[in-house]
Amino acid sequence: MTRPGENDPFVSIADTARSARRRLWIVILVPILTVSSALAASFFQQPVYEASSRVVVAPKGGTQDNLSNIVGGLQLVTIEMEAAGLNPSMTEEVVNTVGPGALSEADLNDSLTIAQLEETRFLTLTYSDARDRTAQEVANVTARVFAEKAPQASAVSNYARLHVNALADVPQNPEDPDPLRNAFGALLLGLLLGIGLAFWLEYIHLRRVHSPGLGDDRQEDG
Repeated sequence: MTRPGENDPFVSIADTARSARRRLWIVILVPILTVSSALAASFFQQPVYEASSRVVVAPKGGTQDNLSNIVGGLQLVTIEMEAAGLNPSMTEEVVNTVGPGALSEADLNDSLTIAQLEETRFLTLTYSDARDRTAQEVANVTARVFAEKAPQASAVSNYARLHVNALADVPQNPEDPDPLRNAFGALLLGLLLGIGLAFWLEYIHLRRVHSPGLGDDRQEDG
């Protein structure tokens, strides 16, 4: 290792911190710009509504077995149904019921999620759409079609069936965009960028001030 020369510029962190106060306007301006941009983007972004219905996997009548075995088996069936999702015939029936002009198979496949509710026998079917009532209708129609056809499609209809446990309401507020969430994230990002930019500018400034060449020029001018 080589030791730095005596004339090499050195800028301490304390020097940079003290000098950064002169760049305080950057620390303030950058967050203002990022928050304003985030709010403007949220204002012009198309809202997305989410509606969720719920179905439950139940044993087919007359099963005489230990309750824990029944529940454990139905939970495994629930996982399999979550993985299987909608088959083409279910998708086609949902689209035809809602109306081909209001819903396409591609929209349904892209915007519908089926998820097990923790480690239970319940499945939630969530549909996202720019129209709140369409989101509700698709979620409810899908729940009914899924409850009717999924057991047979998964080959469990002999010992399990599906019930619609809860239908979706019309979503009151869009899931996205969330102006407050976006603004808070933009504020944090703006603060990091502003502080980083202020320190970097001050670091460059102090290196020039402490540079031997620049110091010699100032002495000659004096």
